[in-house]
Order: sequence, then C-alpha cells, then structure tokens
Amino acid sequence: MSKEKLMEKISVIIPVYNGQKTIERAVNSVLDQTFQDFELLIIDNESTDKTLEILNNIKSDKIRILNCEKGRSKARNLGINSAKGDFIAFLDADDMFEKNHLKMSMKAFELDGTLDLFADQAVHVKANKKIGNVTSFEDKKSTDLLKGNLFCISSPVFKNDKNIILFNEELEYNEDWLFWTLNFFNKNIQFSEYVGSLIFITGENTMSKIEMYATMAFVLANFKKELHAKNSNFSLIIKSVIWLRILNNETLNFTKSIIKQQFPIAYAVGNCLAIFPFVKKEMMHRRESKKNIY
Repeated sequence: MSKEKLMEKISVIIPVYNGQKTIERAVNSVLDQTFQDFELLIIDNESTDKTLEILNNIKSDKIRILNCEKGRSKARNLGINSAKGDFIAFLDADDMFEKNHLKMSMKAFELDGTLDLFADQAVHVKANKKIGNVTSFEDKKSTDLLKGNLFCISSPVFKNDKNIILFNEELEYNEDWLFWTLNFFNKNIQFSEYVGSLIFITGENTMSKIEMYATMAFVLANFKKELHAKNSNFSLIIKSVIWLRILNNETLNFTKSIIKQQFPIAYAVGNCLAIFPFVKKEMMHRRESKKNIY
C-alpha cells in the first residue's frame, strides 16, 4: 500500500451470533483487503458456541470485539456508536468481502466529494458456486428505495455522519431497508457493477422472505408523503397487510397500528381479503415455496 492514504479509515462492523463455522472466513476477508486503513468491529450477540474462542485466536490490532445482547439491529447500532472511522461498512458473519471492496469504495469517495453512499454488487454463492447477483443496479437511483431494498447489507460503504438514524431495534425483518431509506433516500448514491461481496446461501440461512413481505408496509409507512406524490405501492401495501393477518406473529404486532394510521384504506382491504380461505391458502402455498430463500 502506498504511503498516501486514499481517504480516512473505514469502520467495518460484523455482528455475530454462534458463527463458529463462518466467522473466521468473514474476518479474514476484511483483514485481506487491499485497502488497509480500517478498523474491524466485531459485535458478539451472546454467542454460546466457539465464536469468541476463534476470534481471540485471530491476531490483529485492527480488531475490536464488543459484546451486545441478542439482535442484529442492536449489534449494528452498537457498532455505529462505537465507530471511529469516517466511513462505515457492514458485513454479516456468514458472508465475505472481495479483496478490493474497500479500495473501490474509497476511490469513489475520493473522486466525488458530494457522495453519500457507494454500493457495489453482491453475488449469491451456493455449494461453492456463484449463482448470480443479489439484485440489479441497472438504472437505479436513490429514490428507488421506495420500491424496495436496493442492496444487501454488505454492499454499501457510507459516510459516518453524526446525524445517522439508527436501526429500528424492534424490527426483525426489513430493518436494513428502513435504515437505508431513512438515511439515503434522495441522497447521492453511486451504484457500481463491481462485485464487492459474496452472500452464501446455506440451509442455516434463517431470513424468511414472507416475514419480509409482511413488514414492507411498515417501512413504507415512514414515507407516506413521498409515496402519495408518486401514487405508488398500493398493491404492495395490501399484500403486506394480508401477510401480517395470516402470519399473526406477535413480534410484528407493533407495526399494525402504524400501518393502519398511515394507510387506512389499504389496511382495511388487506384485512378483508385475508379472511377468505382461498386467499389464505394461496398465500400459505407461496410461503412454503419461498421460505428461507435468502
């Protein structure tokens, strides 16, 4: 690495809970970056396996290990509040960075001082084979965050701003989409086709797409004014309400009053549709076919 730094250092944040099978791979993918001006914050969520033993055997003065009670959002918030870098990047404990991820990000910020967030591509990996990009960046812009989550957690690098709105710690699904939208909607985002991270799909991935669908309306409820201006996403909100009714998941109950307040018509329509047996049967069939895809 040259003596001249591209920019100030980055804080990379990895939350981990019982990650003994993959944490070393994730950590090494950060330590092996071609851009070396970073700190690595590993937030342990009360692991009960050998995660901490493995981490303590990795010798690097770049690593800080912090402890936090369970919860991805709590861990990421602790990481943000503890970060010393001028930029922040996230990585999940079962995924990894490609070696030039941080370097490409810092070059982008160096070339454009007004940039708020840089996002490169992520690729799904299954059975050690790359099976395609996680999402498409074609013609994407920051306002498209109202249509859905534009990138996985490991893709963006963003400025460490004191005004960052933290992750909603009550939300178990779509918490990252809400975080990106609250902080970077209508901001200067650069999308790159460079593949900067690998997302591994295994039988142990626990994220259910259906629970993600059920919380979409809650995310969008934070942007009613912007949605009204675009006159969009009414059908998506209805589908989300249907899933909330069918799932009847107590951990999602806090979202219902907010959705009802912001989208009363869509909320009423979704609840009416959910009482029909054929609607529930079709939605449950879709749930089984799409469960734990990612």
